[in-house]
Amino acid sequence: MASKMTTDDRFKLLMHRMIARRLDASAIAAARARVDEIDDGRDCRQEWRSLLSLPIDQIRRRITERSEEMTRLRLSSPFPIIFDFTDEGLRRRMWRLAKKSQDLDMAQIYDDLMDVDDD
Repeated sequence: MASKMTTDDRFKLLMHRMIARRLDASAIAAARARVDEIDDGRDCRQEWRSLLSLPIDQIRRRITERSEEMTRLRLSSPFPIIFDFTDEGLRRRMWRLAKKSQDLDMAQIYDDLMDVDDD
């Protein structure tokens, strides 16, 4: 059973759900290049290489998976630097949703976020 997610974990999950929606071959190639650039001694590089070698539909499923392994891997994700998350309004909305969603359905929270993102 997965451990209770923190607000930060939920924020990263929301972010990766947005990423999964926009994921394409060029983003995966950029993520692979980003993983190869990182040389900070973390073991997660090989895990990300392995994950990024999967077919795109499996990558989408894995990066949005609610598991301890993916919660840990999202901490070192190469994707947030590839996709633009600099919009302060969007980030604030994501943080508010992540904070209030601890007892709510993450799928509904994500749907609410996507409604805001599409505006």
